[in-house]
Amino acid sequence: MVRSVKGQFICWILISIAFIYVVSTYTEFTGNDVTNLLFYIAMISSIFNAGMATQKFLDNRKKDHSNH
Repeated sequence: MVRSVKGQFICWILISIAFIYVVSTYTEFTGNDVTNLLFYIAMISSIFNAGMATQKFLDNRKKDHSNH
């Protein structure tokens, strides 16, 4: 498990990019399948988590700079 905020940030960004690439490459979004909906929800969740990690990283960075 990655404990540092910077490590989590980098990990989430890489996971989000890889997940979006894999889903968009190997999944055909032509139809009204439930699986397509699940993939969309998973993609949105992945991007949301990356955004939350970004916000956490920036907040932590501001705190570090304000303490110096």
